[in-house]
Amino acid sequence: MTDIATDEDGMIDIDDVIIRSTLIIDDGCDWTAYNVWSMNARRRMRLGMYEQPPARPKVSEIKLEPVKKPKKKSQRKAAAVD
Repeated sequence: MTDIATDEDGMIDIDDVIIRSTLIIDDGCDWTAYNVWSMNARRRMRLGMYEQPPARPKVSEIKLEPVKKPKKKSQRKAAAVD
């Protein structure tokens, strides 16, 4: 049995490597404004500007979904030559 990392409250640590590799974690935040802000990082550096990163508001609950394993591809049989 594997040991799952827990914090001091007994909650599962979602930043653990084993958890990240077996589950898809949706934090429920809207990252759109943050992604646009990060795309402009070099522009801000060039102009010597500093802007605080925008907030990432919570829009839904946290979701944990298992990682889907890929289907095994069946091999084709060679065509019979008469």
